[in-house]
Amino acid sequence: MIVGWESIWSDVVERRIQIMEVDQSMNYIKPPPVGNNGSMCPIKPPPMPDVLHPPPHIKQEEDEGAECYSTLVQRMHDLREKKIGIDVEFVLGTSAKSPKVYAHKNVLAAASEVFQHMLYPGPAPPRKRSRSETDQIDGVQVVHVTDVKAEAFETLINFLYSDYTDNYSKVDDADVLDTLHAAKKYGVYPLEVACTRQMGVLTPGSAVALLEQARRLESHELAIRCFAKIDEDTDEALASERFLAVDHGTMKAIIERSQISPSNELIVLKAVNEWSKAECARQKLEPTQSNKRMVIGDVLTCIRFPLMTVSEFGEAANMNLLTDPETGAIFRYISAIQHQHSDSVLPYPSTPRSIGRSKYVVKRFATISKNPVKKIRSSIWFIVDHEILVTGLGIYGIIQGDLSNETNEWSTSAEIELACCSHHMGWKERSIVMLKGICGDDRPILARFKNPVRITANMPHRATVMFKDDIETYGGMNGMEDIQVEVTPAEPMRENSQVADASNIIHFAFHNDDPNGVRRGMTRGPAVFQQQYVGSMGGFYHRAGVGGAPPPLEGCLYEGQIPEIHFTLPKTEIKQPK
Repeated sequence: MIVGWESIWSDVVERRIQIMEVDQSMNYIKPPPVGNNGSMCPIKPPPMPDVLHPPPHIKQEEDEGAECYSTLVQRMHDLREKKIGIDVEFVLGTSAKSPKVYAHKNVLAAASEVFQHMLYPGPAPPRKRSRSETDQIDGVQVVHVTDVKAEAFETLINFLYSDYTDNYSKVDDADVLDTLHAAKKYGVYPLEVACTRQMGVLTPGSAVALLEQARRLESHELAIRCFAKIDEDTDEALASERFLAVDHGTMKAIIERSQISPSNELIVLKAVNEWSKAECARQKLEPTQSNKRMVIGDVLTCIRFPLMTVSEFGEAANMNLLTDPETGAIFRYISAIQHQHSDSVLPYPSTPRSIGRSKYVVKRFATISKNPVKKIRSSIWFIVDHEILVTGLGIYGIIQGDLSNETNEWSTSAEIELACCSHHMGWKERSIVMLKGICGDDRPILARFKNPVRITANMPHRATVMFKDDIETYGGMNGMEDIQVEVTPAEPMRENSQVADASNIIHFAFHNDDPNGVRRGMTRGPAVFQQQYVGSMGGFYHRAGVGGAPPPLEGCLYEGQIPEIHFTLPKTEIKQPK
């Protein structure tokens, strides 16, 4: 049927008449306007919204939804997470349970020529490809990767999807060397740079993690760097979570070294014990004594039990690593043989570890007093002319214990404290220690602080021991007020030295806990004590009328319970004060 123009026009007019406009101000509906000739005026379309300058309420909604916008990197990451458009699958290993990594070929090929040649062999693929060329396994190409660690390969793929940022790609310290190997293999230079930069600054924990990789990949130069950092900061390295995750060979390589510098051998044993618990968990074993000994293997023979003090070995015996016969043999050796020569032989190393920072001890008393000391609290003031790190205090033991105790052993709890008593800076560092020994043994027992305490040069400090129980201990007499200690970092422990190179001498000045400083032969009060020893251009000692250091045996005649201060040197070189 042919429709004429008249019919079409009448239909259009009828439709336009039906269009109504709402007048919100009058709230009623009116027809469209009519012209002078009776015809309807053309209806104007509504104004286009100003997209560049939207109304305030629209702009506020856009601002609130801005966080919903995503970059191309984020969108590609989301597609990969949802496995949308995935066309390549990497099987990381040879077993049926090997982990798999999914990706988009074009993303990998755009970032790496190695992936480009691997995934698109030959000339660039045409825009249209036949079904037979793309359908491999449900349209996904499968690639087996057997020469790169799974974690490292996954980090590599994440790095490519992150557009070379760390939003989705963080290199773990434990995998950085393997990741570097993967980056070199697949030609991803930015990731090589990131791994190299991360290995440039070693922390104690990262050094432990990298050491395992360096040993596996036979990177000798990196292993040397890692060992150097572990030797320097042994306590932190052994306490790190990375140490708990290393394999048995790496753990043993660290523990058996003579170059590590732990504060004490107990720290080494604690690290081995914690590692054994972690290894039992990895093997789904109960952390019993037999299981821990099984996973540790022969590493226990690398622990230098003969170097422990009685109190330290008391903690070691409670770790459930040693058998009863082993515990008894070591305890008898430490109690009776420590600091003396003996024909007794234990299957553990007894030579001190060759640490980079020497350990020193200041011994104040020349003789043991005939009178027992019954003070619960005992203190000593001191000033030193160099910055040092105090690791512990030597404490005299008990004269006589419980007569009903057949083993003649004693133990007591005590608190040791170091305090800086300057008006400008004041602090206190405390540690609770368990002291154990044999009654009648007058040798000092070393009570260690949890961490070395930094002592500021030319500032008055106070060392204190407070016993929990009322006990009678040995005491020293004829305590020296002025002591020189020769420091030679390359040599083992030295005690008080009277003749030494002046460039390697540290001077100590001691004062008893008497506030007036006049009893029992003291020659100086606290105020004079500090004034005489601070800021001297002519030397550390410049007592009026006395040139140079006083005679070694001049000093306070009181009796004390703290005969020794054990210390190490800071890592910086010791220099004489100007």
